[in-house]
Amino acid sequence: MRILYSLIFLLLLSSCATQRFIVDDKFYRARNATHEEVHHFILWGVGQEEILNNPAKYCKEGEKLASVELILTVPDYLLRTITFGIYWPRSVKVYCIKEIKANKV
Repeated sequence: MRILYSLIFLLLLSSCATQRFIVDDKFYRARNATHEEVHHFILWGVGQEEILNNPAKYCKEGEKLASVELILTVPDYLLRTITFGIYWPRSVKVYCIKEIKANKV
């Protein structure tokens, strides 16, 4: 029985998922997230929606939106497991890059 619990615990520690929506293909230059927040869902998220309206608003002047990531981290999975799926947190990160203006010839 101890082996089964250990295996389940190891699977929980290894599980995470990331969905990345790339807006600008120069994303590789955006190394640090400009904005991070956690969305909270209750009762398995049924009938609830959390929308990140206009993620570009988190970019500073002279920057443009590079990508948005939706992340399920290990702590998110642990909270989900401890509450038997009643509470579902999900992390969101917004990445911006400095806008480069092309020289006109």
